[in-house]
Amino acid sequence: MMAYICDKKEVLLIMKICQIVGCMNKHAAKGYCHKHYKRFIREKNGLAIRKKASLQLPCRIEGCNKKPFSLGYCLSHAKKIIDPTDPFYYRIDQRNLFKICSVDSCKRPSDANGYCKKHYSQYMHKQP
Repeated sequence: MMAYICDKKEVLLIMKICQIVGCMNKHAAKGYCHKHYKRFIREKNGLAIRKKASLQLPCRIEGCNKKPFSLGYCLSHAKKIIDPTDPFYYRIDQRNLFKICSVDSCKRPSDANGYCKKHYSQYMHKQP
């Protein structure tokens, strides 16, 4: 399919465009733009429509419409709800969920083998 532009009663050829209806991207191969051609190869059907992501419910706190981060709560509510004195406490940050250090008196997040950086270093060097 060709894209044309009309200017002062002249029709100028601009470029070939993707044959998918509504897609105005530049033609790459077999009538498709790069994105649709990759999909054509992967799915053996250039017209396949990608499935939409499943509907995601908002945060479990009433009145909060933020995207859930963990356990159905948004990041700010998850940080407030989870109790750091709980033995099964998980520190929540934007990267992942981490357990705290396995040393009883330590509340730092674990880094390796269940220990924080300080206690893991002591464990590796056999220091008390």
